[in-house]
Amino acid sequence: MMNSWSDVATGQTDQGFLEVEAPLVSAIIPCLNEERTLGICIRKALDAFAKRGIIGEVVVGDNGSSDRSVEIARSLGARVAHQPVKGYGAAISAAAGSAHGKYLIMADADDSY
Repeated sequence: MMNSWSDVATGQTDQGFLEVEAPLVSAIIPCLNEERTLGICIRKALDAFAKRGIIGEVVVGDNGSSDRSVEIARSLGARVAHQPVKGYGAAISAAAGSAHGKYLIMADADDSY
């Protein structure tokens, strides 16, 4: 199943490098110690991309989690943007700044929406 932008190869160049199509949508998720629900949110985003045939990525803006949030995010194929500046907006900004998608969508890591 191809559901993250790094999984989608479009061909090889003359130099032998694999070309990768950029994501259309980046799901950005601010996070601080959300190990209980973060995986659910990442899976929902990736499932939505796959179901609709969208090349997408998930970027977690981590605000200094001390639990397994970063490990969980990476194990599910999400990229993690570390944000040392505390605050919800700062975590969103870090994720948005690291996103490669043409469009950004945001969701909370607590599975509230």
